[in-house]
Amino acid sequence: MSKLPNRIVMIVLAALLVLSGLAVGSSALGLFSGHTGTLAPDSYVLPLPQASSPAPGLPAPDNSATPNSSSIEQGLNALGTGLATVSYAVTDASGLLLANKDMNSPRIPASAWKLLTTSAILSAYGPSHQFETKVVSAAAGIILVGGGDPYLTASSSGVPGRAKLQDLADQTAKSLIQSGNINVTLGYDDSLFAGPQWNPAWLPEWSVDVPPVSALSADPSGDSTSSTSLAAAQKFKDLLVARNINVTSVQPQTASTNATVMASVASQPLGEIVQQVLTDSYNFGAEVLFRQVAVAAGMDGSITSAQTALTTFLRVHNLWADGMSVSDGSGMSLSDKVPPAILVDALQKASSDSTFRAIMVGLPVAGVDGTLSNRFTQPDSASGRGVVHAKTGTQTNVRTLTGFTQTSNGSIVFFSFMLNDLTNDTDGVNWLDRAAAILASS
Repeated sequence: MSKLPNRIVMIVLAALLVLSGLAVGSSALGLFSGHTGTLAPDSYVLPLPQASSPAPGLPAPDNSATPNSSSIEQGLNALGTGLATVSYAVTDASGLLLANKDMNSPRIPASAWKLLTTSAILSAYGPSHQFETKVVSAAAGIILVGGGDPYLTASSSGVPGRAKLQDLADQTAKSLIQSGNINVTLGYDDSLFAGPQWNPAWLPEWSVDVPPVSALSADPSGDSTSSTSLAAAQKFKDLLVARNINVTSVQPQTASTNATVMASVASQPLGEIVQQVLTDSYNFGAEVLFRQVAVAAGMDGSITSAQTALTTFLRVHNLWADGMSVSDGSGMSLSDKVPPAILVDALQKASSDSTFRAIMVGLPVAGVDGTLSNRFTQPDSASGRGVVHAKTGTQTNVRTLTGFTQTSNGSIVFFSFMLNDLTNDTDGVNWLDRAAAILASS
């Protein structure tokens, strides 16, 4: 991409910020078979940013206001670039370029990469889509079939709306007891995602940040050599035993396509999943959605298929540039490469279509929630608290920040700041916070 497009977004972000619950026409990013329906708009209206002390109060967003480009450029230039390879792009709500440094140079994005993965999966399925985990009958017993729900939990409590393995066990045990068949084998089917669960681009020690990825999981954890799907099946076995079902064995097994469904639970709507994945920077969730991009495209859900499917999505929708590369869905891999100009363009596309509202809502808010809850604490970055909405990125010698902010005159600006080859992590984080605060106070 040689430059950011000077196009007027269909709905400026300022309109999204107020209490209107806008509904836009069909997706501008639709690559796969068209989705139907959306979540209730009110669930996805981004609230007006409220400045947190010590930042001053803000006027209402104003799409007629013009950002102070000279103030932005001067402030960013004053930050210096000695601590890292610095690249960034800053635009107004219409896409007009306000400031840049090497904005078309592909860089390691770290978790800002999740913005591209979530754009692709929302385009494929729409925000109302739900992933089903089910139990089907088999010749000698039952099979637990994974549907790629990244938030399936074995806990009886937890976030309202998340699918619970306990509910699935209740349904299954009731059906088995009613049929008089309480001695069963338990198969588990994770075939929705083919191939290895561990991405070869990841170092083994990164398993503390992302467990092996499977279409069948329940509160996943484990090292790079463990099986997430087997662990989920073992938890399901324990729940069945507690309900007086005798499980004689647990083994991998592929369910028949015409098998009778005995029990099922549905995930949260995809829009809610995307929102939580971005707010918390949930690597496992992003990797599951990455595989689901391949499934939606009619592929086998493997790592290589997901790489192909995401690359195709990005190319088709003009979110591709020479030198880009796709390795995973979370940004854990140091092989992911994207220019800051592409990340800004992706956010602008998301802001213009209600299909992608979950991305805008899911961006952490500076000093308030998610991965920005403890950021913007220094006096020279305090003006960004409660105002900057942005996805963080953290990897070895890499720190990034991509999002939007309201400025002091009510205008909206989009930005992506990317630091690679970083020499000091703390200095890098402070640089990013100060850079975003410069935009907020301009």
